[in-house]
Amino acid sequence: MAATNATAIALVFGSICAMVGSIACWQLDFARIFGLEAAVPRAEVNSLLLALSILLGFGFPANVPKFVLIGMMQGQTAYSIELVGIAVAAAALLVAIHLQQSLAVLAVAFLGPQYFLMIVGGGVKLYLSNVPVFSRTYFVRDKFFVMLHEGWKLALGQASFAIASHTDLTLISVVVGAAAAAPYGVAQRVFGVPIMFLSMGNDALWPALAKADANGESRWVRRAYLYTLVTMALTSMTAGIGIWFLYEPLTRLWLGTRVETDPLLLFGMAVYIVLTMVVHTTATLLRSMGMTTVLTRALVAMMLLNIPMSIALIYLIGSPGAIWGTIISYIVCLVIPFVKIIPPLLSQREAVDNKGET
Repeated sequence: MAATNATAIALVFGSICAMVGSIACWQLDFARIFGLEAAVPRAEVNSLLLALSILLGFGFPANVPKFVLIGMMQGQTAYSIELVGIAVAAAALLVAIHLQQSLAVLAVAFLGPQYFLMIVGGGVKLYLSNVPVFSRTYFVRDKFFVMLHEGWKLALGQASFAIASHTDLTLISVVVGAAAAAPYGVAQRVFGVPIMFLSMGNDALWPALAKADANGESRWVRRAYLYTLVTMALTSMTAGIGIWFLYEPLTRLWLGTRVETDPLLLFGMAVYIVLTMVVHTTATLLRSMGMTTVLTRALVAMMLLNIPMSIALIYLIGSPGAIWGTIISYIVCLVIPFVKIIPPLLSQREAVDNKGET
C-alpha cells in the first residue's frame, strides 16, 4: 500500500519538476544569467538544464524502491544497487567525455544509470519480496492524501536545503565571474564525497528510529541518536581535516594539475562537512518522530537567510563567502534551534513512555 501511494506521489512530483524545469529552459537565457556567454553557447546551457530537469523527474520515482527497501530494513540492498549505479555512471561519464559529447549527454551519462538501475534493481527486489511498486488494488485515496500532505512538507524542506546548498556556484558566477566558480566547484565535489557516504548511514537509521519511537522505546531512540550524532561529527571532522591537509595532492591526482584554492574556502568546506552531518543526523531524528513541520520551517528559514548572506560575503571576501554564508545560516537557523528543541523533545517522549509503563 505504502509503495503504491509513494509511487503515485513520486510521479506527481516528478512530472511537475520536469514540466516547470523544461518551460524555464526554453524561456530563459541561462548562459547570460550565469555569465557564461563567452564560454558556452546558450543552446548548450539550456539543453543541459533541460536534461537535468527531465532527469530530476525520473529521480523521484527512482527513489521509491530505495526508500521502501530502507523502510523494510534492507538498506544494504538499496545502497548496493546505488553504489553499482554510481560505478556504472562514472564509467559512462568517462566514455562520454572521451567521445567529446555535449553537456546534456554528459549529464544523462552520469545520472541516468543510477536512476535506471534503482528503478529496475529496486523494483525487482520489491517484486521478489511481494511488495507491488504500483497496483490499483493497493491504492488507498485517504492514505495517498495523508502521504501527499507530508510529502509536500518534506519536498519543501528538501528543496530549501538543495537551493541553499547548490546555488553557490550560480551566485559566485553572477557576482564574481565564472572563472572564480571553477575552484569552488572542485572543492565542493571533493569535500562532498564523505557527506555522500555518511548520509547513507543516517538514511538507513531513519526507519529504525521511527519504529522505536512508535513502540515507545524512547530511551533507545535517545541513545541511538546521541551515538550516531557523536560518531557522525567525529568521522566528518576527521574526513574534513584530512581532505583539508591533503587537498592539493588529491586534486592533482584527480585532475592532473594544481588548482589554486583560497585557504579560507578549504577551511570553510571542512567546517561545512561537520555541520552538515550534525544537521542531517538531527533532521533524521525529527523526521522519524513526525516533526516534519518544525524541520521544514527551519530549512526554509535557513534558505532565506543563506542566499542574501552568501551574496553579501561573496562581495566582501570573494568565492569563499558562499560557503561561509551557508555555515552562518546553518548555525543560526538549524544548529541553535535544534539545540533548544531536541533535549526537551527527547525528555518529553521519555516522560510519556514512562507514564505509559506505570
